Amino acid sequence: MSKIPKIAFDSNNASMIAFTIRTETNSVVEQANKMKYHFQNNTISVFGIDSESTIPVTRLKTYQPIITYQLGSMHFTPAENEEVPMESAPYFSVDPVSGDIRIDPMLGDYTEGVFTFDIVATQQRTATESIKIAHIVKQVHNVKLPSLLKFIFDQNVHLLGLNLEDFKQHLHNALKMKPTMSDISVIFGTPHVYESAGRNRSSVCFHSLRDGVILGQESAISILSATLNGGNTLSRLYQVFKVANIEPCIQPIRTLSSGLIISRSALFWTGFSLVGILILLSFCIYACFIIRYKNYLNMKKASL
Repeated sequence: MSKIPKIAFDSNNASMIAFTIRTETNSVVEQANKMKYHFQNNTISVFGIDSESTIPVTRLKTYQPIITYQLGSMHFTPAENEEVPMESAPYFSVDPVSGDIRIDPMLGDYTEGVFTFDIVATQQRTATESIKIAHIVKQVHNVKLPSLLKFIFDQNVHLLGLNLEDFKQHLHNALKMKPTMSDISVIFGTPHVYESAGRNRSSVCFHSLRDGVILGQESAISILSATLNGGNTLSRLYQVFKVANIEPCIQPIRTLSSGLIISRSALFWTGFSLVGILILLSFCIYACFIIRYKNYLNMKKASL
């Protein structure tokens, strides 16, 4: 290793006596003071049939500065064949601590469409000073029954639960391959058991959007039907994932009564018990008949 050469101080050399003071602007200081915190942005919450109302927001740790959330702006996009209503939609509020969107159930009576929210996250630096650290975009889809469809799968609901994410991704890729369908997005619900005679099928409800506008059933079927489109991409995809049909998504009353459906083993033991009771009852009746007939013969013999 080479030694560092010794350089004698020279007062006539400006580089040895000069120094620079650099001051950072307020924007640079604020940027440096911002938390390195990852927000879950562009989340979607579906309000309606077969909906999920939770929007994930990561909770803060205790040692981090306080962050509060407030609604910055809201934009409403009506569904296909719907018009922008004259009245406002006072059905939402933002939780200032978690950033969750609270939804009034009366939203179901409002016009079908997509609500887009700009939520502002503010970090409290001192008791009197705060800075905006993020703009979080969230959506709430107010979906009505006439816009809902469902895929029918020739597989049980447990297997569909394992394959559903792969099906979503492959369907997304298939739609992106066609220029006329690249702006189509499909939002899925929760898999359910599909009641079908003699077959173990499952189904999942969904709604479709074109460029952020909720489509009706006819428009969605014309896009997602492999027969109407005449393309091999959707046909191969549906064959791989065993898609049997696309039907209107009726209100899942069957999911509420599914717990009352008796399993095959329960039906077997119930039937077996009933047969045993019938056999025992028949034996008792037969035994009573034999005893009475024997008594009759004895009485007749005694009379002779």
